Amino acid sequence: PAAGRTFHFILLPTPAKPAPDDWRKQMAAGGVNFGSCDTFGGFDLKTDPADPRNGDGFLLEARSWPHAEAMAPQCRAKWGRCILYADAAFPGLGPAFRDWNHYLWAGTGRFAWTPECEDYAVWAINEFLKRGVIDGVYWDDVSVGYTYSLDSTAYEYAGSPNGRRVGFTSLAMRRVNMRLWRLFEAAGREPCIWAHMTVCYEVPLFSFCRYLSNGEFVTGVEPFGKRDAMDFWRPETLRILGSSEKWGTGMHFLTTLPRALPPGPAVVQWAYPQYRTEDALYATSGIQALSGGLTQKLVAEKVYDQPLRCFPWWEADKVVKVAKPENANVLSAVYATNGKAIVFVSNFDREGEREVTIELDPAALFPGRKVSGIQWRDLDPGLEPPKVAVASAAEIAKETAAAKDAGIDSKEQPLDDEAIGDFLEGTTPEGRAKGRLELKVEGSKARVTIRPRDYRVLEAKPGG
Repeated sequence: PAAGRTFHFILLPTPAKPAPDDWRKQMAAGGVNFGSCDTFGGFDLKTDPADPRNGDGFLLEARSWPHAEAMAPQCRAKWGRCILYADAAFPGLGPAFRDWNHYLWAGTGRFAWTPECEDYAVWAINEFLKRGVIDGVYWDDVSVGYTYSLDSTAYEYAGSPNGRRVGFTSLAMRRVNMRLWRLFEAAGREPCIWAHMTVCYEVPLFSFCRYLSNGEFVTGVEPFGKRDAMDFWRPETLRILGSSEKWGTGMHFLTTLPRALPPGPAVVQWAYPQYRTEDALYATSGIQALSGGLTQKLVAEKVYDQPLRCFPWWEADKVVKVAKPENANVLSAVYATNGKAIVFVSNFDREGEREVTIELDPAALFPGRKVSGIQWRDLDPGLEPPKVAVASAAEIAKETAAAKDAGIDSKEQPLDDEAIGDFLEGTTPEGRAKGRLELKVEGSKARVTIRPRDYRVLEAKPGG
């Protein structure tokens, strides 16, 4: 047009490799867990026990190789793997780098990753690898910021402060990971390269990572936090950030809950719906969650023991139809194997339960198999909220005051109509609530009720 218009194009590289078939199992119950990282798991490979120093856990090389070699089998015995903890933004530089540790921070507070640093990191990690000490490397703080270092990947940028050169070191980190990948393959090992970032969309880094962890928010509004995972992530955002097939990696998101919560039954009750909301959110986008029991349930059911065909919410209608109330914000996803399908249905509305009816397409899910019906089973890890074992002093005082104001003894309060109905019918409020949530099967269809910000997970097997 005459007024002129500017277009911005972003080129996203395709994965350098397919995602590993067993990534869900590895990230859920296998050796790719935070305990298997030496610094986190209590088997620090880098320190020298005869001369421990502050910051040893962040080093890229060992200060005592005999100690590192002694720690590795202990770590494997406990966690299944021994993975080197390494920090991408604030790495510790060992004695072998003392002649090259110049101009590394470039005034930005983050590591510049100069060519010398690339060589050093690859050399140091390979020293662990060739000695048989490690099974992989975990890059923490992959929140690659800008750098002014002219020795790093800096370039002219008109919008930079004070007209200075600005660069981003994601390509340098990509080269490091690519070289490490080749070293793992040369050693005949799985290239177990794992990176963690918090809302940092460092696309080039993904090509030579096998596993990715994203997120790590905190819902830190007192007393425990008023927001939940759905307040941080929109499904449309997770469609971009997630998807293991797109990036060629395993992908899970970390919890949004505070790292430390005070003990007590009230906290347990608060955490229960928070974890449920996280699972409701991530499962429908095909992303692994490590929170409130769902993953452990699926592991116990051996769902991850074979490769899965995942139909996240934007593809779920290819294999499933979900009849829901008008304007209900309900999303679904299906994880399919040759013998069964795991169906997730999540209610994203903050208020109001949603009753839905689920109908699968057997021909799309079980191609080449004659299916006369569907057998449904509820796989939920725990629909009943945790019970409060002990009332707090404040709760006792509140109930006592209420009884006093009513002018009756708390043990002699009259029954309301609902309580009388429960008495006559032999039911309880808890029983009625549980019955309302029970799975109902209607032929080949399943009908369930979903609480606000919650999910249901069902197993579906062909009946013939």
